[in-house]
Amino acid sequence: MSKFNKIFGLVSILIISVLLLSNCNNSLFGIKGSGDTITKDINLQEFTKIDMAIDADVVLSKGDVQKVEIEGQENIIDNIKTKIKSGEWKIDFNKNVRTHKELTVYITIPTFESVVLSGSGNIYSDDTFDVNNLNLKIPGSGDIDLLINSENTDISISGSGNIYLEGGTIDQTISVSGSGNYDAFKFFSKKSEIDISGSGDCNVYAQDNLFVTISGSGNVYYKGNPSVNSMITGSGKVINSN
Repeated sequence: MSKFNKIFGLVSILIISVLLLSNCNNSLFGIKGSGDTITKDINLQEFTKIDMAIDADVVLSKGDVQKVEIEGQENIIDNIKTKIKSGEWKIDFNKNVRTHKELTVYITIPTFESVVLSGSGNIYSDDTFDVNNLNLKIPGSGDIDLLINSENTDISISGSGNIYLEGGTIDQTISVSGSGNYDAFKFFSKKSEIDISGSGDCNVYAQDNLFVTISGSGNVYYKGNPSVNSMITGSGKVINSN
């Protein structure tokens, strides 16, 4: 093969590669959002569990009939998974996304039992929800801000996101292994059990009993007049904030 043919072949390969990378929206680098922001209704099976795995905000409103609307760029909305598995909607993309404009998911629902925030968006409620058993988890960096009345509440913060609650519960169990904080002075409880192995702080209201285990550096600030039982092996403290 002549030197000219070799050079021509290399140039051709380079040109084809550049064209493929620039024109392929599903490339290795992901889909790029395009177009104006629209609002689109999404038909889904009934669900009571939410797992937010992308960079988007979720607004929860209380209603007798389930309804889901998504505000964002159309090609990004069409790329969101709509499969419900065991009553859970994992809000994720079918194909990798490179960039997109602001994305908001509006969910109207009678009640829910579980929220997991593994992405970087925020989840908050416009209305107060009545829940039997509530499970909230943040392994990601976003915040959860809810109005809740529940019988039992289970909180887990392993990421850097924060949880803010208002309302009330009978029993709450809180585990903080990350740097995120639990802010719930306005979330009244009869009994609170707290385990901190990370650096995040907990603000709680406990009426009757407060059980605290601290092996990390996070502090527990409490209001109310509970009986306090604590076991501390870390540098964190239990502080009366009345």
